[in-house]
Amino acid sequence: MWLMLACQPDPSPAPPSDTSTISSSETAEPAPEVVVEIPAPVLSAEGVAAAIESVFVSGMPSPLLPRRIYLESFAGRDSSCPGGKGYNLPGAFQGCVAESGWLYAGVAEYDGSVDPDDLRDFSLLADCYMIDPDGNWFVAAGELLLEHSGDENGGMLHAELSGTYSFAPAGGWMAPAGAGAVLSQSAAWDHTGWQLAIDGVVTDGTTSVRLEDLSVSSGECAGVPSGVYGLRGDGGYWYTLAGEDCGCGMVTWADGSQLGEACVDLSAASAGLIEAVRQ
Repeated sequence: MWLMLACQPDPSPAPPSDTSTISSSETAEPAPEVVVEIPAPVLSAEGVAAAIESVFVSGMPSPLLPRRIYLESFAGRDSSCPGGKGYNLPGAFQGCVAESGWLYAGVAEYDGSVDPDDLRDFSLLADCYMIDPDGNWFVAAGELLLEHSGDENGGMLHAELSGTYSFAPAGGWMAPAGAGAVLSQSAAWDHTGWQLAIDGVVTDGTTSVRLEDLSVSSGECAGVPSGVYGLRGDGGYWYTLAGEDCGCGMVTWADGSQLGEACVDLSAASAGLIEAVRQ
């Protein structure tokens, strides 16, 4: 029996499978072309400039004002809420209410002088809110940084503000809910004048403005910054004002169409930080 099996021919191999299938790229219909229709602009060139200036009517954001409000808010604390003697928050997001009526919630780490008028280096990293006895919310969500050296005769500074900082009683740029920025400012000054560079995005809680490589000097353009300004329009599309000529230039819409020339004057807002630190 075993000999008979050994003499049997090998089983016939299975017929080859059909490898001539057509690839999906040959059968699939081409994907339809996606066409995004950019809406028509609703603002004129002058309207764009006015909207940009309106965001800065209460000043240019800087770390100085939110740092002051943050430190002064601790005047309402007690030994159990938020506890301790420092100017930090431990991370209790459910919050606690001090005897004064202030509510403290969240986490914050502060480093620097506790005197709001002391302009030496400081930093704040925060994700917190505080509510005063009148129900006003102080929202601090982001980072503050100031590196400063010098006096009225000469010096340098670098300032950064990123996140949302708002408190209606503070006034200024912090008054609107949702106010904030992602902003970098660097400056130098001496007895002959000063220079300042600004870059980032600022919002008053409703309107957002992009400041792209602005430069301003006390000796040029009467202190009016030169650079590129952006205004966020409907649907997330942007207007651009090429203000390299002392804040003046062509305004274009997201689709590249030109709306005409206009000028933006942020001289008063830009000089605020310089004036504050040259003391």
